[in-house]
Amino acid sequence: MPGGATAVTYNLACSQTEGAGFVTLTPVDATDFSAASINWTAAGLDISNAGVVKLNDSRQVKAFCGGGATHFIVDITGFFR
Repeated sequence: MPGGATAVTYNLACSQTEGAGFVTLTPVDATDFSAASINWTAAGLDISNAGVVKLNDSRQVKAFCGGGATHFIVDITGFFR
């Protein structure tokens, strides 16, 4: 990520879900969140969703996960300065 980037656009993919759950991406200094980036309701799903998240000065984000387990991949598709 280039210096000076303040936010990124991303595609978040979840695979091999177990049960119902969620993943949300937030700025790294967040202690809570108000909405999930992606939700799933059953086991064995492969799903994806796009979003935008603010970066900190070190260009990092944090993932909150809850409910059932999943594998997830974050693909950065663009950035804002």
